[in-house]
Amino acid sequence: MSKEEETGGFRQVCIVTRYELLKHLRRKRLVAVLVITLAVAALQLVVPPAFNIPYAKEPKGFAQSFLGFVDMLIIICGAFFAGDAIASEFEHKTGYVIFPNPVKRVVLFAGKFLAALFSVLLMVGLYYAICAFSMLAIYGTPIVEVSYSFVYAFLYLLGVLGLTFLFSTILRGSMGATLLSFFTLFMILPITQSMLTLTGNEPWYIITYAAGIITQVINPPQVRVEKMTVGNMTVWIFHPDITTSVLVLLAYFLVTVALSILIFRQKQMT
Repeated sequence: MSKEEETGGFRQVCIVTRYELLKHLRRKRLVAVLVITLAVAALQLVVPPAFNIPYAKEPKGFAQSFLGFVDMLIIICGAFFAGDAIASEFEHKTGYVIFPNPVKRVVLFAGKFLAALFSVLLMVGLYYAICAFSMLAIYGTPIVEVSYSFVYAFLYLLGVLGLTFLFSTILRGSMGATLLSFFTLFMILPITQSMLTLTGNEPWYIITYAAGIITQVINPPQVRVEKMTVGNMTVWIFHPDITTSVLVLLAYFLVTVALSILIFRQKQMT
């Protein structure tokens, strides 16, 4: 590939990304998710004092509680911004106009993915910023573990977007792709994870389990596996290994994006 082709491809990616961001703004999606993000942050800060419940004694406890919603925020944002990214082109037949243009499908995919990534990252970054400033106001200092948590949240974000784009690429209906990605990450995988835990098997390969390192890094447990016996029942509590979880999150991102691009390049309008 020549330098001119590389420059042209990069310019096209930027154009697609800009168009997708404008589409999110026009559909009020950024505004809707912004309201959700600010509302959740406000509730975390306002509800405890309103009911005379003191904040955690230590900043780590506050951060772990405040950031407990991050994984859900990422799932919601992923469904909002990526659920119909590819499927809508087939559902609304806009692909008949877009695909014949001299723009490679890989370029279209990259632009759409970057737009979704920027949108979700903006909301997650805002939520982390509110957490950091709140800790500064309440405790007088933030903690470095919050920055580590943000890095792991970014990796989880990549995995969630990759999985959501895969569903959006496979299905032809926007609503179906959006709902499938949301319920897979919100219900199906967590339920599967819980069932495996009950049988004493660590679900280290499930993305929602690996996402546990987002809050775990703030106050790591002393042991990774806890075993408790309640009557005749044995209860297992697993805490994800950070290195393994990072690799799992990266694997979800790389595999799902690769599959999405492969399917998208071969998929026909009819």
